[in-house]
Amino acid sequence: MALALLKHYLENYYGSPRNSFFAMRPAAFSFERVIPFHRTATGLKKWLTTSGELGGIAEALALPLQEGCRISGRVLAKTKRETALSWKEIRGALELKAFSMGPQKLLRVRGVAGPGGRQYKGNRSADAARVGTAGGCLGCESGQHLSGY
Repeated sequence: MALALLKHYLENYYGSPRNSFFAMRPAAFSFERVIPFHRTATGLKKWLTTSGELGGIAEALALPLQEGCRISGRVLAKTKRETALSWKEIRGALELKAFSMGPQKLLRVRGVAGPGGRQYKGNRSADAARVGTAGGCLGCESGQHLSGY
């Protein structure tokens, strides 16, 4: 994952300053249940997009976001727990990740934007809440916190 993101930066934005945004939440979930929320139309629509899903690595994507903007670019990488996308509108990338740190499971959304791209202007606290709670979580189908997963 890190190599795919580094490759994207070096090939497209080497030497340009970057601006990062980040939201992470602890949550109880199974990796098998959470990953479709990173990649499928049904899963993405529950927390991030209004339509669209991801194809294979290097395939183009166009995802209209619930906030009215969009992510267009390519799928950079997929692992069993992570998804990385290039994001033309911010001249950068977006990474969606589910992982463990000891016994604690975590969900993370991280983005990197370059100069001249659309800059992150969201509410970090609200974004972090979207990552891990009802109405915008990465693994909740029932409208409850992820603790059931």
